[in-house]
Amino acid sequence: TGAVLNIANLGMYPNESIGNEGKGEMEPDPRCYNHLYSTSSNQLWHSTDGGSSFMLNHTFSMDINDRTTGLEISRSNPDVIYVCLRDKNPANNWWLPSKLWRTSNGGTSWTEITLPTTATTGGIFISLSPTDENALFLVINNGGTSTEKVYRTTNGGTSWTDLTTSTLNGHRPEQIMVQ
Repeated sequence: TGAVLNIANLGMYPNESIGNEGKGEMEPDPRCYNHLYSTSSNQLWHSTDGGSSFMLNHTFSMDINDRTTGLEISRSNPDVIYVCLRDKNPANNWWLPSKLWRTSNGGTSWTEITLPTTATTGGIFISLSPTDENALFLVINNGGTSTEKVYRTTNGGTSWTDLTTSTLNGHRPEQIMVQ
């Protein structure tokens, strides 16, 4: 088999948090095991040497207290990447509504995607189809207030279909996975 990545030698770690809403992610580029993307602070970073060093790909916010959280890289078209951003309110240190960003050119330019509804207190969580870069599932978590929602887009976020049922009532979903 291949070489084992020594995590102690990583040049950067994703955002950390006691709650899932503020945690970051590190994902490999599907084209090369040695290329990694990582969310850190309010930014997305890219490594081409197995994580020993990272180069800035994009800054999503001017506030360093904001957090990039969810990260999905398309397996069918790795130039398509989605990133979730949590805005932090400096007045009370509470999270503001989440945002979702998309690139179709490997991070050269980014577009904010309009969410179907607002995540007011919790976060958003995403899962991308392994066969279609435009088929994305979205969970909006509002802190277990029975206003949690599950959506799907098949056109990269231009429009959304609400898949929510009463099964979510009283629950606080914090992840979603395409099966």
